[in-house]
Amino acid sequence: MTVLRGGKNGLTSGTDLPATTPGAYDGIDVAALSAGSGAETQLLVGGYEGSMRFAGPFTRADTYGEAVENRDTRP
Repeated sequence: MTVLRGGKNGLTSGTDLPATTPGAYDGIDVAALSAGSGAETQLLVGGYEGSMRFAGPFTRADTYGEAVENRDTRP
């Protein structure tokens, strides 16, 4: 998964996010929430092996606030 950023002139950069398990079909379900700027931004990514919650701030230096893995979401 990659968080892309840009503006009125198009996409300019992105931040790569780690997968729950490499090759595990992450990104089947994706939800984004922004309740404000910076650290309030969250990205939820679901896959066959579980889900990941990423919290901002997402920066141009390819960093993000935190990542929390949840394996309890497996079918």
